[in-house]
Amino acid sequence: MARKISPNTSDATYLLNKLWDEVLTEEDNTGPLDEQIDELINSKRVAIRYCLPIQLLGKLTDHKLDALRMKKGGNKDDPAAWVPREFAKKVIVPWVTENDNVLGNSKDPYVGNPARIYRLSTNPKDVKRSD
Repeated sequence: MARKISPNTSDATYLLNKLWDEVLTEEDNTGPLDEQIDELINSKRVAIRYCLPIQLLGKLTDHKLDALRMKKGGNKDDPAAWVPREFAKKVIVPWVTENDNVLGNSKDPYVGNPARIYRLSTNPKDVKRSD
């Protein structure tokens, strides 16, 4: 089985633009945000702001992927394996640049400490310096 480096970037870009257009055209987009999502979106750390859309978009683009995987490692033949950092550089970073740096300004959002874990868990202390 060939190793999956990232989801299909064309499909992901199309889906991201479609979902963003829906958000922008929603009549009532001023409703309350979930408190935990609000914390992620407004984090001081750019990597944390990027995590939610990167991980979700990867999973939406290819349902076999592990949405909690943060970096390389593990079984090379695992169909859930992917490299979110490379996916981010190919899809999310150009999209953010085209959309007024809506998530912040980073050319490589997973290079920092918060993303230097193999896989996300339910324990927030596992994310290094995530304040």
